[in-house]
Amino acid sequence: MLGYDLYLRHRCASFALLSYKSPGVYCTPAGSRVNKTARAGRAVSLAAPPHVCYNRASTVRQTRCKESPMPPQPLLSFDFLKSQEVKFPIEVIRARNPQRYEMEHLSAIVHFDAEAQIVAGYKDVGEQEFWVRGHLPERPLLPGVVMLEALAQLCSFYQVTIQPDAPFFGFGGLDDVRFRGTVVPGDRLYLIARALDIKARRGYYQTQGLVNGKLVVEAKVLGIAF
Repeated sequence: MLGYDLYLRHRCASFALLSYKSPGVYCTPAGSRVNKTARAGRAVSLAAPPHVCYNRASTVRQTRCKESPMPPQPLLSFDFLKSQEVKFPIEVIRARNPQRYEMEHLSAIVHFDAEAQIVAGYKDVGEQEFWVRGHLPERPLLPGVVMLEALAQLCSFYQVTIQPDAPFFGFGGLDDVRFRGTVVPGDRLYLIARALDIKARRGYYQTQGLVNGKLVVEAKVLGIAF
């Protein structure tokens, strides 16, 4: 019983079935102990995991875990993104971003609004990229770290465009990262970044990635001048 209780403390599930049956519903605070008669007629005593509700009528014990918040609305609509023509092609991106070869993850810029402090582009996910063979064999999935790198390169492009004399901007940190979908070879991953705080040697951005109108990644990206 002790091992099962510890298991329940750390398992993220919506429902864990146990055998309590008394009328009514009650909730226990984290760390409290309960003594109720089980269906077998024995008294049981265990430490209640956090956020537990006992439904006595249905004999179902519900274990609630902290869940990821609902996906936010896209910073720019997918229909708008698809309707935009290329504003800055790869040649312009290469003049401002130093990444090359396997680490070049920004294909084009389709929207740039310095007044609203928002930029959008895309990465065309290729069939022969370096990660395809190993992540995963027979089912290639774009690694989350590559999605984040693509978002960071979009932020860097925006920063050096509005600050032409700025040095190279690299990763300074990530906050509130969520992966909400998969990306596979052949997909076009649309990337959006909105500046939250811009200074001479740093930038902080809210970013999102979408495929076929679905939000697949989001994060807040901190860029630091090198």
